[in-house]
Amino acid sequence: MPLLDPVAPLAAYYAQLRGHPPDPVPVGWIVQRDGAVLRHYTEHGGFIGYRSVADLAPDDLDALIARQRDIFAARGEPVEWKWHSHDLPSDLPDRLLAAGFLPDDRETVVVGLAEPLTVDPATGWVRYAKGTEFASLWGGSTLPSWRRRGIYRALVAARARLAVASGSGSREAVTLGAGRAR
Repeated sequence: MPLLDPVAPLAAYYAQLRGHPPDPVPVGWIVQRDGAVLRHYTEHGGFIGYRSVADLAPDDLDALIARQRDIFAARGEPVEWKWHSHDLPSDLPDRLLAAGFLPDDRETVVVGLAEPLTVDPATGWVRYAKGTEFASLWGGSTLPSWRRRGIYRALVAARARLAVASGSGSREAVTLGAGRAR
């Protein structure tokens, strides 16, 4: 297996995927830009995505966070702020907590070559990001009594095979776990 440059895939993820609206937008979703963030409305609530909020003045960031919270509260829907542990400013989690967002289960974003993951059979949801090198592998989990049997690995492997075989030239994979902050 070739060694992977640890910086290049993350840079590609930021340039091609993070902070960009999905293309095509999944059926039933609405995506709206609000300054530095994208609001994603789905049938089960929504989430806030962005490339960076690091350049916002503290008061502007707090106002942006409160506005997103209030928009979803007015709709009576839960909202998840898709925060990454390396995001700046470093006090962003504290600002989210102060605005009423609550942490939920940790999610993991894995960026790497899809081809080496194509070893075992399974099924899952893959979203192809048109015009990028990425396929998003969404969701997937196993019940506690079924863990440690390779089921989730098989699920990732099957979706990675789909990404490689998609014909879109996708060689990179991003996996996103499940979780919600309300």
